[in-house]
Amino acid sequence: FDALDESAKEARAVASGLTGLREARTAIQGGAITGAGADQRLVLQKAGAALGIADPSKIVNTETFRAAIAPQVAAVLKATVGTTNISNTDREFAEKAAGGNITLDEKSITRLMDIMERASIGKLESHQKKVDKIYADPEKFGRERALFGVDMPVAPPVPQGGSVIWERGPDGKPRRKQ
Repeated sequence: FDALDESAKEARAVASGLTGLREARTAIQGGAITGAGADQRLVLQKAGAALGIADPSKIVNTETFRAAIAPQVAAVLKATVGTTNISNTDREFAEKAAGGNITLDEKSITRLMDIMERASIGKLESHQKKVDKIYADPEKFGRERALFGVDMPVAPPVPQGGSVIWERGPDGKPRRKQ
């Protein structure tokens, strides 16, 4: 019971992280500032937005990505130590990007997110296999399965052609564009 309870807690954290990771992916696909000189370009974009001559959506997407990705990398690395879902090379690459490094090019960032998503899905599937083995009969063990089971988060829709998906709300905080 205690071991499965601990596994369920970890799986819930991974599921939450996977949701954040998918939000980070959506921000990148929506048009974030990445690649060589990204930090400097972000500063210039902020200055332009403050003067009203630049579109703030790239700023919001970039900052949303940074905020969403850093804790996810740390959580995935912690949760996947010893699993076979990611290679040591993949793990080392993820460690280098743990700070939400926007100076990586978009393909590298996408690779990083693919690594983390594979690891998260593997961890969730592994936990669910434990639940299925211990509480195999869904009708007989419905209560236990509800207590220990963790649902796989649904992937958000993929934006078309780099469309803007984040904007600043009236309160100045990032929000998903309607």
